[in-house]
Amino acid sequence: MRLDLSLEPKWYDLIPEAGIRVLADPAVTDIMDAAREDERLTALAGNETLSEALEPGKASKLARVLSLVVAEQVIRDWEGVEDEAGTKSQLTPDHIAAFLRHPQVADAWLLYYMQHWLQVGEIITSEKNALAPLLNGTSVAAPSIAARAPVNAKTARSGKTSRKPNKADGSGRLS
Repeated sequence: MRLDLSLEPKWYDLIPEAGIRVLADPAVTDIMDAAREDERLTALAGNETLSEALEPGKASKLARVLSLVVAEQVIRDWEGVEDEAGTKSQLTPDHIAAFLRHPQVADAWLLYYMQHWLQVGEIITSEKNALAPLLNGTSVAAPSIAARAPVNAKTARSGKTSRKPNKADGSGRLS
């Protein structure tokens, strides 16, 4: 765990190539306590605690609602978000909800903000059949399954192999 003693809002680049970023407060205990008491979450969780409801296999919808509840509390400003007229969109709960309804934005919010503060992104990605790639084409959530090559490993050949053709017919097929 890396401690950050600053409680100042920070910019999170959600979709850098589109210029979409948000200025958000840190998700400290007070934010989570308020989120736990939000009626949208309690209605979805039912009789379970929030921790039980966020277990893998149950978490997808609940984590998305938690993401929205937290976003409404922590987002202070944004860039690259416009209304129908092309002007900067106001920060209202309805606009934040519309913002997070875009799949690319919702995934970026989960990966870059929620996972940073709450580890919620791991729950979401663990429920998908294939891990969601980042916008740059890599998959940050996927564990590496390939071992690193030894430092003295030779590179692969780029030309023909040393396979010799069959002397009988010259085709290279085994007889």
